[in-house]
Amino acid sequence: MKKIFIIILTIIVLTFAAAFDWQTTTAQSDTNTESILSPEAGIPSETNLEITPKACLLDGLDVSGSSTCELFVFSSPRGGQASNDIVVVKPDGTGSIGLLPPQYNGEIPVVSPDGRKILFGSRSSSTNLYNLYIMNSDGTDIVQLSSSFQDFPDPHFSPSGTKILFTRRDPSITSYLLSQIFTMNVDGTELTQLTFATKPSDSAIFNPAGNKIAFRRGVDIGASVQNPYEIHSMNLDGSNVVRLTNSTEYQDVENISYTPSGNSIVFHSDNDNPFGGGGNDFRIEIISSDGTNRTRLTAPGFL
Repeated sequence: MKKIFIIILTIIVLTFAAAFDWQTTTAQSDTNTESILSPEAGIPSETNLEITPKACLLDGLDVSGSSTCELFVFSSPRGGQASNDIVVVKPDGTGSIGLLPPQYNGEIPVVSPDGRKILFGSRSSSTNLYNLYIMNSDGTDIVQLSSSFQDFPDPHFSPSGTKILFTRRDPSITSYLLSQIFTMNVDGTELTQLTFATKPSDSAIFNPAGNKIAFRRGVDIGASVQNPYEIHSMNLDGSNVVRLTNSTEYQDVENISYTPSGNSIVFHSDNDNPFGGGGNDFRIEIISSDGTNRTRLTAPGFL
């Protein structure tokens, strides 16, 4: 049920984002013969997900005549093994090819903006955290970017494709829940910690212009409420942190996504107070990137 919920929720978020942001993009062709994937090709790692042309929709692409939907990339379990492969497939479901050697357990694939690189994670069964790897989109030149299985499954490329934004368990504290946001170059150099808060920071994304980062952070809003999350923004170097949402009740924000222009942020919020008083309050919301004009797009209730 959770997998179905994530897929349905993603479609709803993208539909509302399109309705509030009318910027169009023009797909450009590339005559290079090397393997090039759509930058939106990565889809959730769902072991039972049927790969059909509608997978384009899950990543915000218009499947009708879109030249960028050349291949999809996803994580798929290997038959008879307790590991996953990174697989590419054509939009019609044919031509499926596994990219990884058997010693890799590949999950959370993310395609670079130019379609030539795939970032993925390999998960530890003991911590459920990841090491990050990068490879060419044909599966060659696999490079390990991190070690010790400390990374969370939420990496992103910068719009330029030169930086990777990701979440890592705070290296100074052993608590699984205390996470911080980092960047590094695509070759693994210049590892930089951006956040140092005493509450977890995660789910970071670049804006389309590549000059701002939106993320969520745990906050304190009262003695009777624990671990609510609010959306924040910051500069690329971690400076100028601004809290964009300010709730007076428990809130868990997820699936943060900029609209194509970068003027607004769409997100899923759950205002179910775990300490009593009220039921589940799932909804889709949108807010301007400066924190103004917060608007509910769906009525409170189950999604």
